Amino acid sequence: MIEDRIRTLEREHFARHRVTWSERFLDVDAGVRIRVLELGNGAPIICLHAASWFAAHWAELSASLPGHRLCCLDMPGHGLSDAVVYSVRDVRAQQVRLFRRILEQLGLGRTRIMGNSFGGMTALWLALDASELVSEVVILGVPATALPGAKPDLLMSLLTIRGFNRLLLALPSTQWSSRLILRGALGRSALARLPAELVALHALGRKRRAFTRTIASWMPATHAWRRGLGSVTLADEELAALGQPVHFIWGAEDPFGGPVLAERAATRLASATVTVIPGGHFPQLGESVRCARAIADALQ
Repeated sequence: MIEDRIRTLEREHFARHRVTWSERFLDVDAGVRIRVLELGNGAPIICLHAASWFAAHWAELSASLPGHRLCCLDMPGHGLSDAVVYSVRDVRAQQVRLFRRILEQLGLGRTRIMGNSFGGMTALWLALDASELVSEVVILGVPATALPGAKPDLLMSLLTIRGFNRLLLALPSTQWSSRLILRGALGRSALARLPAELVALHALGRKRRAFTRTIASWMPATHAWRRGLGSVTLADEELAALGQPVHFIWGAEDPFGGPVLAERAATRLASATVTVIPGGHFPQLGESVRCARAIADALQ
């Protein structure tokens, strides 16, 4: 079974990085269970990954970030979490309702959230719309289409076309296709260093029907052709209303938008820092040590 293979590869990855870990599932909605992996020990940070990734990929960062307990979610439809079908009309409200339940069940009180891409967009929405649960935000790379100026690539744009996106998502999911998908966002050198078990997990996760159902609804609800939908992109007035500290840690070669996006947003926010490091859209993978150092410095 796919689930058994996923668990086996995860254990290999955790052993590679020598991180302690535990697992639990949260029943957050009718028929929706969300999986949480806790990595390391110390002060908690809730971690929300990018589309097509999974909670286990945070292990490399956890190994470089001692003194922190990373509460890593398999985002809806990803890893071993159940699918969520998103509504175009109220995707932000739907996501906030779902994650409010998740945060309440985690029982951490007002805590820090770290997000990458899809996860970064969710983190910013939560900081605004569930501010009583979010104390501080770390954004790794372009937070999907949450900030003005983000530029989705061709594949993301094709996934916004209803019906056609299901055909694309039904294509065979192999490690070769995973490498092709990741090459532009991660960068060639970082991709070459990616552990084999992560590539295998990426391919296996895309085989699950829960992934197809979730992404086929999420992309049209948040993206248009080569741009974000105005209904999900944060206006300057909303950024100005965000009271928590926000720390942007940006890969200098992020293909979906350069550091100028973070620098512009930081001028609108009440409290913000911007740190640019080498690498692409997934700094926690391509430059995990530098990324961990930047996170530790920001959270001090």
